[in-house]
Amino acid sequence: MRPRPSETVDQLGEIGSGGNLMAFNMMAALSATGSDTLEVIEKESRYAQTRVKSNIDSLPQNHRNERPFAAAASKLLVLGDGKTGIFRIRQRELDADDYGQLILEESRKLNVGLGHQA
Repeated sequence: MRPRPSETVDQLGEIGSGGNLMAFNMMAALSATGSDTLEVIEKESRYAQTRVKSNIDSLPQNHRNERPFAAAASKLLVLGDGKTGIFRIRQRELDADDYGQLILEESRKLNVGLGHQA
């Protein structure tokens, strides 16, 4: 059964709004200052990704809309997924910052301890 044009328009709208939400969440991830915040942003982005994938899969198959929307959405989806996705990269940055702060604090303690011995 062929979908009605209004259904296709709704699906395209969902893809557009979901894509915008994913892009916004990726930008928000870059400014996240803690793992908890990043986790909430990632969960919201995963929900948007699911919606976008679902709507792309249910679009009618024709040459005018399948390729551009699927290609654009696929490129955006890749940015958020996997080991090289923005959420994993930001988490590694946050972890590195936490580790650097720990090293600085331990160095300060060592410096104080050495200062008392001198």
